[in-house]
Amino acid sequence: MKLMLLQEEFTTVELDEAVSFLSNHEVDDLIEYFRETKITTGTAKTRSLTEDTDRLSKVVQDLATSNPEHYRILSEFEPLVRRGEVLSSFSGIKRLGMSISKKFEPAKSRKETIPRLMALLAQMPLDKTKETIRLAKERAKLLDKDDSSYIRLAEYLISGVRGDAVVADN
Repeated sequence: MKLMLLQEEFTTVELDEAVSFLSNHEVDDLIEYFRETKITTGTAKTRSLTEDTDRLSKVVQDLATSNPEHYRILSEFEPLVRRGEVLSSFSGIKRLGMSISKKFEPAKSRKETIPRLMALLAQMPLDKTKETIRLAKERAKLLDKDDSSYIRLAEYLISGVRGDAVVADN
């Protein structure tokens, strides 16, 4: 039970660091270590959530050297999606992925589906990726307004596209 409480309060990295420290030092060193070290606040879950919104999926990170322009665009876009500023719902991400490729398979959660969407966007030609991201951002701005239900209705009547979907050509 105590171990489960520790796992809830601290991240795996923090626990590994503590075990490593204790195996190499004496208890007196531990007290001195705490005096010198800034102790982070919050639970592991809240720290993990904060770290998750800022990190980039592996697919995007891999583009840094192979395709810098694609990397720049996706590294700016992915944090917006993770924070929910763009494509705030799971269904929105799913619809966008399906509009890009009928073979898109969303995961069980929004958090796990984001890297799959980034992988699709990374495979698209640069100009189509830019256009898809532009449309998603534009849609997010429209949905932020109070009259977003009217905008969605108008968009549906005009184009036949419902919800958070952004149509992108293959």
